[in-house]
Amino acid sequence: MILELSKGGSKKLILRKLTLRNFRGYKECEINFSRDITAIIGKNDIGKSTILEALEVFFADAPHKLLDVSDLCITTQEDIIEITTYFELLEDENEVIIDSSHPTDFKKENLLNEEGLLEIKLSVKVDRNASTITSGSVTRSLLAYYPKVFSKKPLITLNNSALKKLITDEIKSKYTDLNLTINATIRSALYRDAITSNPEKEMVEINIGEIENQKKAWEKIKLVLPIYQLFKVDRSNSDKDKDVQDPIKMVVAESVKGIEKEFYAMARNVEKQVKEVLENTIEKLKEFPQFSGVSLTPNMNIGKLDSLFSFNIDTDNGIPLNKRGSGIRRLVLLSYFRAEADRVLKNSEKSSVIYAIEEPETSQHPDFQKMIIESLIKIARADKRQVFITTHSPEVAGFFEIEDINLIERKGGYPVICALDHNQKADKIIETLGQLPSISSKVVMFVEGENDIRFIRAIGQLPTFKSIIDIEKDVSIMPTNGGQLVNIIKKRYLKNIDVPEFHFYDSDVQPYIDAVNEMNQDVNGSRMGFCTNYNMLENYVPTNRINEFFNTEIEDSKTIDIVSELKSILKKWNDKQIKAKLNEDVMKNVLEEDLEKHGVFEELKDIFVVLNHLKNKNFSDAQSIVNKRMLVHL
Repeated sequence: MILELSKGGSKKLILRKLTLRNFRGYKECEINFSRDITAIIGKNDIGKSTILEALEVFFADAPHKLLDVSDLCITTQEDIIEITTYFELLEDENEVIIDSSHPTDFKKENLLNEEGLLEIKLSVKVDRNASTITSGSVTRSLLAYYPKVFSKKPLITLNNSALKKLITDEIKSKYTDLNLTINATIRSALYRDAITSNPEKEMVEINIGEIENQKKAWEKIKLVLPIYQLFKVDRSNSDKDKDVQDPIKMVVAESVKGIEKEFYAMARNVEKQVKEVLENTIEKLKEFPQFSGVSLTPNMNIGKLDSLFSFNIDTDNGIPLNKRGSGIRRLVLLSYFRAEADRVLKNSEKSSVIYAIEEPETSQHPDFQKMIIESLIKIARADKRQVFITTHSPEVAGFFEIEDINLIERKGGYPVICALDHNQKADKIIETLGQLPSISSKVVMFVEGENDIRFIRAIGQLPTFKSIIDIEKDVSIMPTNGGQLVNIIKKRYLKNIDVPEFHFYDSDVQPYIDAVNEMNQDVNGSRMGFCTNYNMLENYVPTNRINEFFNTEIEDSKTIDIVSELKSILKKWNDKQIKAKLNEDVMKNVLEEDLEKHGVFEELKDIFVVLNHLKNKNFSDAQSIVNKRMLVHL
């Protein structure tokens, strides 16, 4: 049995879950991942990096080389480490070839688990008395929700001869498309027959090592998995990463691979000419009797081709990169890391990549932190990309939706992912990392999420709005991450900071309106807000620009659920992707006349007027506008 990728169609697997068992500090742990970007947060030394390193072990060609005996959880009585991944396969994008040429897919072969996910387990048996872990201790398995009638000996492990023995005359007569020379059609007939006669299924573990031609089987399965690229915060501490500290070395090493054949042919030609010269020299030397028996043999040492090329990287003003600060060096390395992952993906049969980055904020100025995280979020929104990061920074955590954050805590002596509802998790994150990012601006504006920030920043560049207040200079915009906003309002997290607050939220959730109305009654007077006239901020994206970007013919986007409408028309993007495109890609081309034509210019202008009043401590003027805007919600 040979697994091969189909050449037709793009394939994409999304890593949705990871379970760890007996790996380092983790006894048992389940980690869920978002489809695009996930943050893993927690205090120092809680086990954040372990999660990313576990994935590095799973995706490695030789996982035993990345492990040692000490990686076994010290409190376990077992001698096995298990790292299990769960991949979501997009519709019509899980095609493989399980024989020499006949296409099928994981679903048809009953190789998905009960949730419909591709579940792959890496098991490593650890001998506590040994000094190392060997390749023979590594086992890879598929865990599948499989027809019970075949669970003892899954059909995927049988060769053509064994499969044909299972075909009865009744099956032959029932399935006229049966071709006994093609294993996939035999299995298909057996599966279809089982559904009607023995429909019961159960979870089974299929050892890939038991699949016929198992080495090629794993190689082919691996081809549909994403490329995994881990960028560690302390790369320079590892000998194997030294070359990566100078990206040019890696580029040279890759570049010379294409000319090695010509280079060694040239070297042999040089050696030949040297030998000829030496032979002529010997002949002349032998003319002296005392040297008649002398021989001269050239022993040529050919150095590594890439060692012939040496580069120094200079930055602006001719300053060498290695003389710049650690933050700049890390930015260069991070950029190289991303470019290299893209290059590998482009030249590979693989169709997706996972970027895993430890503490991207390390050694970075807050402005660079913001740029890095925004860049990573943009990467994650692209097709075929996922991004995982670790952080213990409240500034970085503030960029993420609550549902995209995994919070690690220690319970019963072991690290676990907190199982909390939305608001509980929000409170716990604030408690764990510190209340909120540091505030250096004159006004703080709270919005629901990152998409709202994109929208406000986009319109903040329009001439009229920017002339009222420069939001990039004078306003800190913070996401409350949906359900957390009621807590932000009621608990007054900024009460000890003398900075005015403006809150601007969608009006599609009544508790948001109630919380804002309650806040506007605050005798303090420096905290206020209003909700949108229309249901959500996406309704404020001009219809003409939506139609232009998506090539649609929507009549009026103000009063409909525009996200659901676009989702039903386009079919290829989820809610989160559509919202991101509306608030950033569409809004960056919006002009003031577009907002006026859409009928939302004056309402949006009031946001900037209120912010300017708050900046100048004109609280009563700001309150007057806020009260007027909230009248529609009474």
